[in-house]
Amino acid sequence: MFRRILTVTALTVSASLLAGAGVAAAHPGNSGKGKPAASTTSGNVVAKVSRGTTTLTLKATVPGTVNVRRPASASGSSIQFPITWGKVTGTRDSGGNVTVGSVTLAHVGGLEITNGATKVTVRNLMVEGATLTAQVKVNAGRSQRLPIGTLSAVTATTDGKTISATATVTFLEPAKAVLGNDTGTVNVSTRIIGKVRPG
Repeated sequence: MFRRILTVTALTVSASLLAGAGVAAAHPGNSGKGKPAASTTSGNVVAKVSRGTTTLTLKATVPGTVNVRRPASASGSSIQFPITWGKVTGTRDSGGNVTVGSVTLAHVGGLEITNGATKVTVRNLMVEGATLTAQVKVNAGRSQRLPIGTLSAVTATTDGKTISATATVTFLEPAKAVLGNDTGTVNVSTRIIGKVRPG
């Protein structure tokens, strides 16, 4: 479905994913050397994350030709954007369980969609609350940030070392027409770096 461009283009994609999702997740409170040690104190917590991927999966074939810019990659109808860094905030109850409140993620990679005489470049994906936006450029026009979708049905889990999350994205016009999809799914898998700290 997607043809990969071999020329490496480093495009920064930043995201604040799952803001206000409020999904409870088990947190065992690791304390061994080299593991994210979590305080048992209840209250707000914050942690840094790095590596892993955010995967955008589309249900229908995108009209035209889609070029995936490395280091993003594609498999079938899914595009994987590598995560470079991020931050997770949430709350911990007295039993050590963490409720994921918000996740900020930065990625590298991008897409070029060509359909006839029109070429659309999509980069710098960002989730702002429940709104998915992107830096969009059409042909030789000016690049501008536009809302391209909204997130719903968000779930998130953490084991104190990794974070996994999923959501449904409903695309907005004109992105819906460009992508040829009404909805898709977003899956995040990333690793907590260092300790989960009070925040």
